[in-house]
Amino acid sequence: MKKIICISLIIVLLFSLTSNCYADSDRSYKTMEGTLLDGSFFVREMSDRREGVIKKENGKYDVSILYFNNPSEILQWVDVEYPFDNGNDSWIPIVEYAESMDDCCQIIILTESFLTEDEKKEGSRSSPGADLKEALASELGNEYTNKLKYGASYQNLYFKIYENMTFNVYLNRSLSWSYQITVASLIVGILGLSINNPLVTAICGAFGVVASVSSLLPVSGINCYHCYAQIPRFTKINNSSYIYNITYKFVDYDGYENSDPNNPERAYLDTGSAITSYDISASYYNSYTSQRADAYSEYLSVGLQP
Repeated sequence: MKKIICISLIIVLLFSLTSNCYADSDRSYKTMEGTLLDGSFFVREMSDRREGVIKKENGKYDVSILYFNNPSEILQWVDVEYPFDNGNDSWIPIVEYAESMDDCCQIIILTESFLTEDEKKEGSRSSPGADLKEALASELGNEYTNKLKYGASYQNLYFKIYENMTFNVYLNRSLSWSYQITVASLIVGILGLSINNPLVTAICGAFGVVASVSSLLPVSGINCYHCYAQIPRFTKINNSSYIYNITYKFVDYDGYENSDPNNPERAYLDTGSAITSYDISASYYNSYTSQRADAYSEYLSVGLQP
């Protein structure tokens, strides 16, 4: 049985970042930088590539670059010693210096497995699927059905609005790599600008390595999951089983798992990735009177159903 990664233990690690967008005559780009675990990081995403730099406690750098026209290949430099004065802590010269060192560049091949629709759906029924649903329950509460949210008489009819919450987990990507990868390569190849301290810590734990920017993830792979809660509200009239109106709320998360079937760790839900969305709008979802009005319009169209 895989051991749960305890977020309460890893959140004590300090994390801060800044994120900016820039534009010049040649290209536009986004940057992010801050402290990460026992070091600091910089990410720059441009139209043609993503660059990642990690500065370690020993003053050395790990640099990685992924070109978007060849997303299966990461260029990686480990323990770069920058020989010039970098008093301003500028990251760009570090990247340029690493690029000039062709003989020190490691080429990491990322392989993405093709997943059938059945394989994607299987994620919900698998052991990691159970782990991720348990994590969703920790965040949002347990699944439920037919929870009465509203009841009122209107136009000589009685309207009831119910709510369900169900969890869904789909395997949407499965990636493997050909060589030990740095945290910088993990960022540019998989995480992008969604990096956060608990997530990197947990992924290190999933691969059985120390939570450190100096860690190398072993030759292996990662399964990436789309996890979400579907929370519909639906309206019934009198004792009818007919649904006169329905509206949806979704809460989406990312999930990750070491793809090695012999790995003892559980799948991990990135709680920092939560995105809430609605099929119509938040104001409509939270307005019982608006939903009742639409249900009444449906009633005028179809009458009282069984």
